[in-house]
Amino acid sequence: MKGSYWQWALQRAYYATPVQPYYDRGRVYPVAWNVKLRGNGPTFEQVFTLMAKDNYHNMADALLRCRGWEGVRDNWEWWLSSTTNFILESMQSSFLDDDWPRMLCPEIANRYSLPDDTTFSISYEFRGRSGGYLVIDKFQDVTLDEATIKVPNHVARDLAACIEEVTRIVECREDEFAYQAAFQLYNELQGQS
Repeated sequence: MKGSYWQWALQRAYYATPVQPYYDRGRVYPVAWNVKLRGNGPTFEQVFTLMAKDNYHNMADALLRCRGWEGVRDNWEWWLSSTTNFILESMQSSFLDDDWPRMLCPEIANRYSLPDDTTFSISYEFRGRSGGYLVIDKFQDVTLDEATIKVPNHVARDLAACIEEVTRIVECREDEFAYQAAFQLYNELQGQS
């Protein structure tokens, strides 16, 4: 498929997802996601269940082998707030430095007629106060800095697929936060054993 079809697919991907432009100090980032976490975060029970599922035979095994879990449960709000910055920095670092946010899941790759092992050259940044917006600064060596997305046709298909993939990842951010909290809880409780 050639020509304006991929421009249309890019516009469709752009408007069908929670992508929005982000304005920062006179610069426009046309592809941005609001990645702020909403609500009060996961409960102790949710995080402990995830930790038990990943590291122990069952919940009873986790309760017997983890010393100090009662103290964490009783001070859950304090514990969660004291580890939140570390967890968020870990999530951001993973997005900026690892390869997985530059690849497509097979379902999206097939939808856009791309090979399953497609990878993109992307420059991500976190912008705004406390990094609340994930923006794409460059995509396939094209700087995205206009209020409307103007890219060559050969890049439009790839960018449309990327927008859909990143949206899928961003929509799971609360789950990822809970898994990261479970990992931190496991490490802390292992230190108390």
